[in-house]
Formats: sequence, C-alpha cells, structure tokens
Amino acid sequence: MSLRIGLVRAAHFSRIHPRLPPSLFVRASHDTSTRLEPFLHPLRYPDEPNAVRRHYLPLVAELQRIKALPSSPALPPLLTRDQLITIIDLLATSGRPPDLECIRAMFSHLPAYFGVAVTPELHSVVIAAMLRQGYVPLAQQWLFKIHELPPHEKPSLDNFHTFLTGCPNHVSDALLRDVVVQRTRRAGVRPTNETFAILVRIIVNNATQAKTAISPDTFATIITDMKLLRLPADPTIISMMVDYYLENGFLVRAENIRNNYVAQFPDIMTPEEQQMDRWHKELAAASRESGVEHSLALFRDLAAKGCPADSATFRAILSTSKTVDDILKVEKALGVQADASEYAVVVNNNVRTRQLLAALVVYEESKKSGIVPVAGLVGPMIRSLSSSDKKPPKVHNADLDTALSLYSDLDAAFPVSPDSSEPAASNHSAHAKGPDMDIYTSLMRGLALCSNIQTAQPIAESLLSEMKSRGITATAGIKTSSLVLEMRGADTLDKAFRRYRQSHHELTESGYLVVLHAFSRLSRNLNHPDLLEYYFQIVDDMRRAGFRITDRVYTDILQQFAEIGRQRKWTWGRDNPAHQTPPPKMFDDLLDAVRRVHNIVSLDKTIHPERIVSNQLMDTYQRLHSFPEAYRVWHELYTSGKYGPIGVSIILDACGYAGQYEVVQHIVSNLMAENYIFNLHNWNTYVECLCRLNQFSEALRVICTFMGTSAQPVKPDASTIAVMLQLADTRILSNHILQHVRRNLPELWAHLPSNASRQSENIEQPLENTKRPP
Repeated sequence: MSLRIGLVRAAHFSRIHPRLPPSLFVRASHDTSTRLEPFLHPLRYPDEPNAVRRHYLPLVAELQRIKALPSSPALPPLLTRDQLITIIDLLATSGRPPDLECIRAMFSHLPAYFGVAVTPELHSVVIAAMLRQGYVPLAQQWLFKIHELPPHEKPSLDNFHTFLTGCPNHVSDALLRDVVVQRTRRAGVRPTNETFAILVRIIVNNATQAKTAISPDTFATIITDMKLLRLPADPTIISMMVDYYLENGFLVRAENIRNNYVAQFPDIMTPEEQQMDRWHKELAAASRESGVEHSLALFRDLAAKGCPADSATFRAILSTSKTVDDILKVEKALGVQADASEYAVVVNNNVRTRQLLAALVVYEESKKSGIVPVAGLVGPMIRSLSSSDKKPPKVHNADLDTALSLYSDLDAAFPVSPDSSEPAASNHSAHAKGPDMDIYTSLMRGLALCSNIQTAQPIAESLLSEMKSRGITATAGIKTSSLVLEMRGADTLDKAFRRYRQSHHELTESGYLVVLHAFSRLSRNLNHPDLLEYYFQIVDDMRRAGFRITDRVYTDILQQFAEIGRQRKWTWGRDNPAHQTPPPKMFDDLLDAVRRVHNIVSLDKTIHPERIVSNQLMDTYQRLHSFPEAYRVWHELYTSGKYGPIGVSIILDACGYAGQYEVVQHIVSNLMAENYIFNLHNWNTYVECLCRLNQFSEALRVICTFMGTSAQPVKPDASTIAVMLQLADTRILSNHILQHVRRNLPELWAHLPSNASRQSENIEQPLENTKRPP
C-alpha cells in the first residue's frame, strides 16, 4: 500500500468513527512529551545561558519536526509565560552575541510553538536585564531596533521608560535627554509629562548619589523641550528642579529655574505668584539698565502696591550687581540683613564676567560681615580657579592654592561631626552647605592638571580621605582625575599603562577622553616604542565599552607629536649655532608615528566631522617639516569639497614655511575660482606666507588690489600691516610698507598705531605703483 493510500484511509477512518476513544493519539502525544522532556526540564529551571541555548534550540528544532508531520499530535503547554520570561531575562543578562541572537530567535518562535504573544513587556524585560549589568550600548541598540524584531511594531513608551529607569548612575544627562527627545520622535513615540518627570527624577537622583551639581542649562534645556512638544504645565516637574537647588544651597539657581519654567508655562503660578514674578523682573531690569539706585526707587513705588521687602526681592535688585556697596545700599533700603545667598549673587556676577579678583574681594568682605561661607558662595570661585583653561602652569598652580584656601574656609565652617553615625550618602542634603561633590570634582580636576605632580598627589589623597569621612562617594569624574594623577606619577610609560588597566572599567566616555589626553602627554621624546600601541589599546577599550570614537581621540595624539617636534627644535636651536641646519632625520620617528595615525584615520569612517582630523593631520605634517604630506591632505580636502577656513590657513602657512611660492599661488587661484570668500585670518596668513617668501611687493598688491572688493569683501586692518612689519627685516623695508599703505589705503592708515605713523615719516621710497582700483 502506498503512503498516499494509507493517508487517505486514515482520514476516512477518523471521519467514520468520530467518537472513537483517542487513545492512539493520546499515546502519541505522551510519547512526544516524553521525548521532549530532556529539553524542557533545564529550561523550566534555567541557571546558565549556555545551558539554555544548548537545550532551547534543539527543542525548537524538534518542535519544528513534529509540526511538519501530517498527523502531528496536539501538544500540551510546554513552558509557561513566566518561565519564558525567566529564560529571556537570563539570556539578556549575559549580553553575549549568541545569547542575544537566541532571544531574537525566541521572539519568532513564541507565538507558533508556545502560544505566547510578543508584547512590549517582553522587550522591557530584555532592556531591564541588560541595564542591570551596565550594558547601556546594548540596551540602546535593542530599544532602537525593536521595530526590526517580531512582531515588527514600534517600541512603546513603556519601553523608553524602562530604559530611563534602568540606566546606571554614570550615564550622562545628555544621553538620557537624547533618548527622551530625539529617539522617541524617530521611533514615532510621543513622550509625556510622565516621561519628563522620570527624566528629571533620574538626573536629580544621579546628581544626589554622585554629589555633583546639576548645571542650570540641563534643566533649562528640558523645559524648552517640554515647551516645544506642547506638553501642559506640570507642578511636580518644576518642584523637583527647584527643590534640588534649594536643598543644596543654590538659592539663585532655584529662583532662576523657576522663573524660566514660569516664562514657558505661565499657567503654573497663582495670580499672586505671577504678580511677584512681574515685580521681580521689573526690579532686575531696572537694576540692569540704570543701576541699583534706580531699582531701589522703583521698589519704593512697588512696595506701596504690596511688593514685600524679602530675600527674593533683595536678590532681584542685586541681579547684576558686582560690588559690596550695592549689597549695603539694598540692605539699608529694604531693612533686610544680607545673608550668604545675597553675597553669592554678587560673587557669581563677577565670576561669570571673569573678574575673579573682584569676586574674591566680595568674599572677603562677606567674611568680615560675619557671613558663614557655604557651597553656593565659594563653589563658583573654586570651579573657576581650578580650571586650567588657557592658563600658564604657574598661574594655574597659584589659582589652585587660592581654591584650596577657599575650600579650607568651607571645611572649617562645616566640619565633619566625629560622632556622626549616619553616612552623608543616605541624606543628599546632609552636607548641602558644606563641601559638596561639585567642589571636590573641581579641585580634583585642577590637581590632575597641576604641573607640580609631587605636590598635587598628597593633596588629592587628603581630599579623597575627607570626602570619605563625609560619606561622599567618588563619582566617575573624581575617579578619572585620581587615575590621571596616578598615571602622571608613574616613572615609566609601562607602569602608567598598567595603572590604567587596573581602573579602566570605571571610565565613562568623557573619562576615556581625559585619560587619552593625559596618556599622550606622558612621553615627551617618543623614545618608548609602545606609546602608540598603548594609546590605541585604550582607544579599543573605549570602543568595546560602547563609547563613540570622536575626532578628539586622533587630534590629541597628533597635537602631542607636533608639540614634541617643537620642543626638539627649540632644544636643538638652544644647543647649536644659529647658522647650523638641523639634521634632516630629526623628525623621522615622529613622522612615522603620524603616518601610522593617518592610516588608522583613513580606515575609521565613524569620525565626524572628519575635517577637524584632516586639519590636524595637515598642521602636524607641516610642523614636522613634511610639506608633501601636508599638501596631500589638503588636496584630498579640496577635491572632496570638505575644506574650510581653518584648513585654508593651515596650508597657506605651510607653503610659507616650506618656500612654496608657486604652490601657494596655485592654491589661492583655485580658491578664487571656486568663489571661496577669504576671512581676515586667511588673508593675514596669505600675506605672511608671501612675506616669508620675500614677496613683499606681491603682499602689498594683495592688500591693495584683492582685499575689500565685491568678490572678496574682507578689508585689511592693522593686524594685516602688523604681519608685514613683523617680517620686514630692515627699517627701510618697514618704511616702504608704511608709505605704500599711507598712499593707497588712507582709511587704514588713519587707524594704524601712532608709532607706525612716526616710523614712516623719514623715508619714502615706494616699491612700485600699486594704487587701489576705483
């Protein structure tokens, strides 16, 4: 009997005897369940991802085989929904690619083989499990690609909420906001007030845990986002923002953020509060436009209408003040004793305008008045003093001394209680007025960049000890600064790298950038053969941690190569006669290293904007006296249309130092043909290039003929002439230049410094007739 005939007869038999006891089928089903049991038992009690995969995938293969049978028996429920969720959670906790691939396969199998629908809840299980292990990039990837997985639906708002609430404390506020504002929109999901309440709660909680201060810009940006999304006013959100600043002693910030929210959502305030807000704005505007006296005169009028003489009004009148005299005037007029918050307003006004000395004077006067220093008063000064931005090493060290003195005042005002049994970490406001995490972060960052590393290390250790005694846990930023100090204190590059290896798992994205910057500067002569190998091992660690590799990773090391070259050149010039030419191979090892970085950059298609790295490559090549390679980078930029003002200046400068007159003329001619508009720095660099090539007549022709036209509207100014005078090697040549400017550019001549005019009075020997065209 053929198989076909047998099947037909079996079908006929079942139709004729519908009530026949189905013992035959029960037995078949029982046999099937027995055969599946070895696969099912480990899945009902899962304990290890490998074991889950080892049994789940064969189980599905067997189920597929059974389903394919013509008379496949009905199977009882094999795994419950809860058991499947436990399996998914275990696999997601692993985070390994095979385990995540197994979850993706499960989402295809669940409806067909287990009768379980794939819902947003299952995706939330995956996201939450990944985040419990700190796998932020993996959780992001899963969230953003939910639509690619069965049943191919967009993520739910709950999926985004799960991501937000599950993120570790070290995740940046910017990333969290990007998820709420940008990623939801791309996924077609609209965030709600609940979403923003979760976001603000997490940001506040992270800052509280880390003892860091939240920037007002962070909250201001969130308020703007809510307004753009046309969400209604929500008192709970602004309350969280204001309460955070009030509880941490930042009264001015609290008032400012409240004013910002009210401006965006005016319905949030009662009529009485709105009236008070209008009065305070009027007082602040009067102070800003006409000074404190005018604001006080306005206050006397407003007081008759009900404006109270309180601390908030005091601060509104002082909103732009920078002197103690203003504090005393307002204090007398309002009859309100100034406290630390009023002095903090004036100190902050000075710090914002970079008048640190004036801020310190106000602070000293506050102490004379009996004001107890608090974090909100000294914190802004400590942050500014601890910053090393554009400061010579000696100035930075001196500023650090002042910052540490301010810290000592604050520490003395709020000493650690020796019998305190409850750690400060359990109460985020316990040390709100004393030294906080924001202050410790600033000091540690400043010490990490201090030139006197031997002095900085014991001070940093003391600060860390004091933090611990206050119950404050070091954040990732503090740990990064501490790591940089230890690396800088190592006597060999190998020891510095080993020290990095011990702590690199704690680094955030910004922490990696700080460490790379510090590591690149540990070697001043490049004699260590493993500098680049170590450097790019750190880069690989950063990439494996899920962080984006930015242009700064490459520009940092390239800048260091250029700096090493400059130091070698200076040392050689100091030790050798001026007429002697440097050896031709002085920079060969540096150039080899730059070429290696160049090759890596060429293979990395993720960096953006790539123009920044190309500009740095070009600049480094030219500083190491390799004009051909600098020009090759320029040619790639030019032909791709990705050049900009900075790149133009770099290649023009390179032509000047390399003696490439014909090349620079060719470059300028091409740019003119492309209708590129030179900015003043481009022109000044071109003029300097021509002067270095001893083409002073051509430089004068450029100034008088090409600059300030309809095609090139930028006119020369005093800085342009200063460039030429600086490179003129004789007084006669200087006077020729000045007389030429006097005759052909009278408007510019009138604005030159008086000493330049006097210099040109004695000699007048024109180089050539280059009158400005009408």
